[in-house]
Amino acid sequence: MKKQIILLLQIGYWGFYAAMLFVIFFLAQLGQPTSFGTSYIISLVLSFIGLPSVLSFYFSYFFLFDAYLKRRKLWLLFGYGFFGFSLIALISGGLISLIFGSGFMFKDGYTSFLTEIIVVVIIGFINGVTGFILKGFISWYADLKVKEELQQHTDKMELELIKSKLNPHFLFNSINNIDGLMRKNVELASNYLDKLASILRFMLYESKGEKIEISRELDYIQQYIDLQKIRTTNADFVKYTVTGEQFKYQIPPMLFIPFIENAFKHVASKKAFHAIEISISITKEQVVFYCKNAFKTNPQISDKSDGIGNELIEKRLRILYPKQHKIKRIITDDSYAIQLTILPNED
Repeated sequence: MKKQIILLLQIGYWGFYAAMLFVIFFLAQLGQPTSFGTSYIISLVLSFIGLPSVLSFYFSYFFLFDAYLKRRKLWLLFGYGFFGFSLIALISGGLISLIFGSGFMFKDGYTSFLTEIIVVVIIGFINGVTGFILKGFISWYADLKVKEELQQHTDKMELELIKSKLNPHFLFNSINNIDGLMRKNVELASNYLDKLASILRFMLYESKGEKIEISRELDYIQQYIDLQKIRTTNADFVKYTVTGEQFKYQIPPMLFIPFIENAFKHVASKKAFHAIEISISITKEQVVFYCKNAFKTNPQISDKSDGIGNELIEKRLRILYPKQHKIKRIITDDSYAIQLTILPNED
């Protein structure tokens, strides 16, 4: 919390406290004849109430809270608190005796002196508790800001860790497939090599930023699918469609690739027609990603080295799109589908 705000809180409290005392003394004096002058009343209020209030407040604020309350040393807190408030009351009583004479505090002997000291102790205690409350609020707010900053740093590190795990492991297979293709069709192999280079460039440079244009993500997906197709003679085993305008959306890089990776990892057969279906629908209000793959047995989407687990994917989405995304899974006897809806900000 900024020092100016802390200062304003204290000024606000003392302003309220002074106004409250003024009202109390004003009401107490109504209808009561008095021979006391204004300076006399002011001196009495300052010495009897003002001084112990301020000393007790800052005794708790600067010393007791940090030394004992924050460390949960309650017995020492009560002990030093009682001693401190009593000492402040005695200082206040001594000051009153110096200003108004000893007869003021001892008008009825030690009984009146003790009574007045107890009253001052109570006044000091009330202000001391207020000092605790204000310092506690400031301390709580400061701890909250520190935790928030730590959480932001943690989230940022987690995002970087997640992105580092998103590097597609199909690269090694793609290199081998391109190498084999060069013996049959050099021109086609060169085309695929360009796609691979584009993917590597995207991963090494563009994916390091926080956001990219959605068109770049769609290009990356297309190149990824094209390279996957090298591994099969069935050109129709993947269906990929994009509908709607792109509206210059900015999205985090490699947002959809983990789902697509898992679809290729767990697809039943690449010889089937449209074994994998991928569609992305873009409107001004939302982006809907849909990915479906066929399988023979129950899908096992797990956190293994060759795939991105659901838990990791959803954690990233919670960080990137808190309360701005919806994920839905559709599982049948022979297919596994996932639908992700996000509400991106248009930049």
